[in-house]
Amino acid sequence: MSGFLGPMEMAPTGSTGNNTHAGVGCSPGATREAAVLVIEAVGATPTISIKLQATLDPPNISDASAKWFDVAFMLPASGAIAAPVEQSVVMVQTAIGAFPMYLSQRHTRFARRLRVVTSANTNVTYRAEYHAQHG
Repeated sequence: MSGFLGPMEMAPTGSTGNNTHAGVGCSPGATREAAVLVIEAVGATPTISIKLQATLDPPNISDASAKWFDVAFMLPASGAIAAPVEQSVVMVQTAIGAFPMYLSQRHTRFARRLRVVTSANTNVTYRAEYHAQHG
């Protein structure tokens, strides 16, 4: 079976501030996964830091009780970077746009749920989405 799943909401449209958003269930059959930060609007001197966290805890364990850990991801290639680059765990953005974060080594690193954590948010309105590809 092949196809796409998503977008699934990780952070709602119009989000502001510093937040630990609710976890979303990962697609168990996915061969590729990504989260996308969409910066919808910015004010003066905008900046936001975002990281992805994952848990192996089952869905019946609440987000507050789950054991979350930071997840490394890859950014797409750009004019300055010839190939995707694995990030430690944090991405900082300062402009309007869509910024994908591809989960690194999905074949060996897996999780039941993912969530987005934002910090150092100054004058940024955003949303975040989960996408998966099967086959």
